[in-house]
Amino acid sequence: MSGVAARVIHVDDDAGTVIVTDLGEWPSLQDLLLANDPESAAAGMVELATAVGQLHAATLGRGDAHQRNLDAFAADVDTGQSYSLDGGHWDVVEQACTELSLPSARPARDDVVRILKRVENPGPLGALTHMDLNPTNVLITDSGARLVDFEGCRFGHPGIDAAFLHYPFPHHSTPWGLLPAKVVESADTAYRSALAHGGAEPLLHDYARMLADGAAITLIGRITRLVMVARPGQSRHDSWRRRGQIVQQIRTYTRLADRAAQQSAFTRWLRALEAAMTDRWPDATDPPPPQFPAFAT
Repeated sequence: MSGVAARVIHVDDDAGTVIVTDLGEWPSLQDLLLANDPESAAAGMVELATAVGQLHAATLGRGDAHQRNLDAFAADVDTGQSYSLDGGHWDVVEQACTELSLPSARPARDDVVRILKRVENPGPLGALTHMDLNPTNVLITDSGARLVDFEGCRFGHPGIDAAFLHYPFPHHSTPWGLLPAKVVESADTAYRSALAHGGAEPLLHDYARMLADGAAITLIGRITRLVMVARPGQSRHDSWRRRGQIVQQIRTYTRLADRAAQQSAFTRWLRALEAAMTDRWPDATDPPPPQFPAFAT
């Protein structure tokens, strides 16, 4: 429907087989990010953003049709479990802060619960979301980006996908890299343009909050792993990366929250957590996060 993914040809539940059209041999976005051509890598990010916008625009408000298609397959699989968060996940965060003597997460709970409810029930603003837009799942073809690996997709809040353009790739660790601010803004502009061109104006009416809410979900998913930053026996590289990823994502989210005028107990707690982490673990920011090799020079 959106033209950004392979088309399903046949499904055999008994055999556990799905046959789709062949997208051909193309470089992945990761291939471009790891090469030494910054223009191609930047263009690949724009192509990704355009494809995600087309996906969301084509499926906006079509949750019933999506469910009918799933029911027709009658497949015994669970999808969309990534970032399906609830209050129990925040319990984990509160416990980790207590164990590590970090700023208490309890004052942020009410704000977090409100965000979780908004994202879990997007209503008419729901769309098909990929949920795993890492660079290995994006092929850059002559006709634009094509998305693969939809096994974790769900019909839900489009801000989660859009947040991947800003972090970037919130749970992608090998290799960990950042993008120049100009590239991130170009991708964001391309995503919004694709929404507008596809008739998804409702997603643009309160775009800043939609993006901030989606970014909050991916950040909360990362912070549930907070206890790992102090785990003994991890390599120096792993401890640096885990601490650095949390701090970098906090900074990105708080910037997006400021754009959306979402000053809350959650953002105040995040700033306190960032300060406490960088004070206790200087390697959370030193050395700083690397840029992807395509932009390293």
